[in-house]
Amino acid sequence: MCYAKSPQPLLWFVSTTGKLLGLTYVPEQQIGAWHQHDTDGVFESCTVVAEGNEDSLYVIVRRTINGNSVRYVERMATRQVNLLKDCFFVDAGSTYNGTNLTAMTVTVTGGTSWGPDEVLTITASSNLFVWPGTTDVNDAIVLTDSTGASYRLKILATSSPTVATAKVDKVLPVALRATPTAVWAFARDTVSGLSHLEGKTVSILADGAVMPQVVVTGGVAILERASVVVHVGLPYQSDLQTLPVSLNIDAFAQGRVKNVNQSWIRVFQSSGIFVGPDANKLTEAKQRTTEPYGSPPALKSDEVSVAMTPTWAQSGQIYIRQSDPLPLTIVGITTEIVVGS
Repeated sequence: MCYAKSPQPLLWFVSTTGKLLGLTYVPEQQIGAWHQHDTDGVFESCTVVAEGNEDSLYVIVRRTINGNSVRYVERMATRQVNLLKDCFFVDAGSTYNGTNLTAMTVTVTGGTSWGPDEVLTITASSNLFVWPGTTDVNDAIVLTDSTGASYRLKILATSSPTVATAKVDKVLPVALRATPTAVWAFARDTVSGLSHLEGKTVSILADGAVMPQVVVTGGVAILERASVVVHVGLPYQSDLQTLPVSLNIDAFAQGRVKNVNQSWIRVFQSSGIFVGPDANKLTEAKQRTTEPYGSPPALKSDEVSVAMTPTWAQSGQIYIRQSDPLPLTIVGITTEIVVGS
């Protein structure tokens, strides 16, 4: 067992069955709440290391990968993130980040209208592209202007290690035409270096968007769309179930069947919310509102209304699940309950 004090006071235990058990312990608020964590494999050991403003949990996990029994040292990622693309909610995961951090520049030339109907030329100040070869085809160079708007140039072909042809997704602004810029990123449609997850089905969060799960083959995961920041790892589900309802009203306490018609879930910086009367009848809360085309749904800090599948039961409980690699923080729950005779 071990103890993490910051940012939340948590006692961690590894059980004899290979589960990771957590106890959120806040004595001044009279909170002692147990939660259990499982994974593809079994937990064998745990410890906490102080890192900056957080106490980070490290565990030894025994997994079966490609028919072999292996042990990994894994670290629980921080939840203190500001951008959706930086959220890391997978097990044994890896991250690809194609953001340029060097002085290398790229220059886009050859345009007249500078729109999607033209083939443009990308010239890098030093070797950037694979040539001869076609592995960069269908990847993209993403430029960012001074307002933060992004422009994707999908690579059609390469003619040298520094030159490629591409088509842009929307009209390129004047400031990025025939002008060298170091504010660019390389979006890839594959993520390699995943031999530690060979043969496993993995979840993918790419540029803040959930992509379809894929199987790692040859240490590579193939993405549905080329992306700049990609997190790939083993999926897991996070479940919450409320306690049975007990109404302190004459003749309406335990013993009456109940139906939860609707629920209002107050969340903070959350996405991918499924709610229902049980694990088999979940309804997804509508997430997308005014986000522009091509961008992921924004994180919500609001009260989300969900009309639930009608189900009569003694308990009047609701079930909340997060199965995507996205954050979900529940602040409060309100329900509309009908009591039967």
